[in-house]
Amino acid sequence: MERISPLKILITTEQYPPILSGVATVVSELANALSSQGHSITIATKKISGREPVAISNIGIAEFDIQGSFGSFYRGETKAYIDFVLSSDADVIINECTQTWNTDLLLPYLDQIHAVKVLHSHGFSLLAFKSRNPWANFKAKFYYGLLTKYLKKYDHVLILSNSASELPFFTRQQFKNYDILPNGVPEHLIATSPKMIGDKPYLLSISNYYPMKNQEFVLKAYYQSGTSAKLIFIGAAQLHGYLAQLKILKQSLDKQYGWRDVEFLYEVSRKETEDYLKASALFLHGSKLEAFPIVILEAMATGTPFVSTDVGNVKSLKGGKIIHNESEMAQAITNLLKDQDQYVRYSQLGINEVSMQYNWKAVAHKFVSILGLTS
Repeated sequence: MERISPLKILITTEQYPPILSGVATVVSELANALSSQGHSITIATKKISGREPVAISNIGIAEFDIQGSFGSFYRGETKAYIDFVLSSDADVIINECTQTWNTDLLLPYLDQIHAVKVLHSHGFSLLAFKSRNPWANFKAKFYYGLLTKYLKKYDHVLILSNSASELPFFTRQQFKNYDILPNGVPEHLIATSPKMIGDKPYLLSISNYYPMKNQEFVLKAYYQSGTSAKLIFIGAAQLHGYLAQLKILKQSLDKQYGWRDVEFLYEVSRKETEDYLKASALFLHGSKLEAFPIVILEAMATGTPFVSTDVGNVKSLKGGKIIHNESEMAQAITNLLKDQDQYVRYSQLGINEVSMQYNWKAVAHKFVSILGLTS
């Protein structure tokens, strides 16, 4: 299918800046990249306080006061949202994620949408990891039972990688109408040369303070490594009192191994976070569940070698080491900080891979190519 550029693209998403999350970052960066190609972008998203006007003339925002999450009822301006999408003159409509109101509310109406329909999936989380909420698990079983019928109504379904959590489900349902659209990083973050370890290195871990992100794993491995380098955690949100638990754990580890320099940062700006990343020696990631962690790509872009658990597609990335337990992470930290040649090799591999395919300019071009639309 070919259309005359520029395109009118409507992106529906529950999460969008100033919300701080991986999905919000992906949607914002993809929208910016498509806008820079000359396409007209509208974002339909959740109404929140503190959202400032977007400083890009081709991006508009339509906000809807809708509450509820997967496993509960969606309520609020649901009809206004559905009517808005159905009356849109967009050439392309992208629904971000499943198990969210911005997609779920539209599923019964897909036949009435005449634009090119795209589902941009970020992982079927309740198929990959069971919720503690029995009602959410029950609803998930029913939801995924119906989802195949709705998937067939989309012109394109996009997943993040060859190891995406959707693939076993697609195989069981014999669903083949999908393509891979990876995550990316902004081009300004990509280093021009590899890093050296430096005289005063510090280690960095960036994730929301949340049990699933598993910072305690990183903290224990750090102490086991015996390195004298400082460890810095940066998180944008605190959930379930997890940050307080980490601080208590640090006190316990100090008694066991001796005091170590660990800093827990919170509400750090995007610019400051990037600066911390550019100056760090190693990036440590202990998450239990991911699809395609952008923080790993950002580390690679800055030439920072990573040490990560085997989650999502990280094992396919070339800029660092995969580990499976705390002792392996501890050993990887020790080895990388001692071996300058190996360190520089990982640094350069990460930069090269991001430069070639994992940047938003390349991702936006691939998106338009997948859809068969002229840009």
